[in-house]
Amino acid sequence: MTINVLLVEDEERDAEDTTIILREVDPHMELTLVRSRDAAMAVITPAAEFDLIICDIQIPPQDGGLDADEQHGLAVHAHARQVLPGVPQLFLTGFATPRNVREQLGRGGEAACFGREDWLMVQLAIKDTPDELRSVIQNVLDSRSAQAARMTISGPSVSEDMKTAIRCCGDRVGAKFADVFGASGLSNAEVARATYRNSTGQVVGSNYLKIELHSRALREQRAFETYVPTQLRPGLFAPLLQPISTGLRGKACLISTVADPQSSNVFEFLTRDEVGTARIVDRMFDGLLPWRNRLEFCETTISDIRRNFISDEEVERWGVVLDASFENRTLNVSRCVVHGDLHGENVLIDSDGRPVLIDFGDTGIGAAVADPVTLELSLLLHRDGPARSVTWPEAVNLRNWMDLEAYIDGCPWPHFVRSCRRESLKRGSESEMAAFGYAQALRHLKYPDRQLKDVAALASGIIDWSRTV
Repeated sequence: MTINVLLVEDEERDAEDTTIILREVDPHMELTLVRSRDAAMAVITPAAEFDLIICDIQIPPQDGGLDADEQHGLAVHAHARQVLPGVPQLFLTGFATPRNVREQLGRGGEAACFGREDWLMVQLAIKDTPDELRSVIQNVLDSRSAQAARMTISGPSVSEDMKTAIRCCGDRVGAKFADVFGASGLSNAEVARATYRNSTGQVVGSNYLKIELHSRALREQRAFETYVPTQLRPGLFAPLLQPISTGLRGKACLISTVADPQSSNVFEFLTRDEVGTARIVDRMFDGLLPWRNRLEFCETTISDIRRNFISDEEVERWGVVLDASFENRTLNVSRCVVHGDLHGENVLIDSDGRPVLIDFGDTGIGAAVADPVTLELSLLLHRDGPARSVTWPEAVNLRNWMDLEAYIDGCPWPHFVRSCRRESLKRGSESEMAAFGYAQALRHLKYPDRQLKDVAALASGIIDWSRTV
């Protein structure tokens, strides 16, 4: 486990001395050295992956500046707390630090980090006592190693951040082993499912974990609290636990409790029982009635619906010519609370055949047809959709998506498609369904696994259908 450290130090000799100490403790450390406030702020971005930030409290605003001051070190502290919350900071000083500066640095408090529950998130060390710095770095390494030794993780490869999150969850239930099952989505978030076992092999818990930028994770948590437990019946969704917001290099991990470790997602269940899956999906949509019953209406254009998913520039980059006469059409769209990303991996089915929703990052007010159309099309557009491994659909099926019988000709999962289609037409008109299907098709141009021929056939078929109504 390599530790990634940002060092902010303007004095050449102090930078060399600090680097020597850091390398003595951890020869494999990834170290980034910058020499001013502005240089530090330039590398402290949401995409940075620092485990620890070490900063001289008295630094200049720009490289080579002679006006070093505590205010610039405090500016780095404030910027890091905003942009990379949850990343511990260590400040170095070679002089008597004023009381007000110590008070500002002391607001970081303690948090669970590096496998410990009481890590000081902001610490202060004296440059003339190098053992203080050496002790902090050694504690980081020892704590991470001890946490890793407490649990064995098996399954597909996941990131070090995901391993850290899995270990944190496992520690909460006294687990010694974690079996990881990969999952995937269309966003940049990393997701996985983990089942935990104690020293005797007994299952003690199961979670769905999602790591993403701290700000996005907080938005998802707020959306969940606003729309899910307050409006849907218990059992239809996986409850969210307290997120892990420290020790993940500025990211956060959302954790959902999966009550049944034997749960399968819709894609997996379809391959075993297509008719049964369709019935379960019907029950799931019945459970979403509290959302659907709160309809509102708004007027919009097809282009605005599509731009919610992909811009004009992104579409045209792939040689797709937008049909202005189609895109400029105005629709009266039904809106309600929607899951927002209801593909087949976000619907679990437990061993009793009950649907359980997970992943509420896009939950909010949206087009009422969004959820059933997304679920139906995830068969072929999602990278793990089961239609990716069979010969259906052919181009003629896709061009006839609006004609249900022609579309499902040769389909291995006709009952599932019919279930989704019935729900779409309960929620909105055929024109609304067509507009959202078109937008979903073009949306997938953004992703590396894009199927250009399928997208073109689906989108052009919808446009052709629109000319007949």
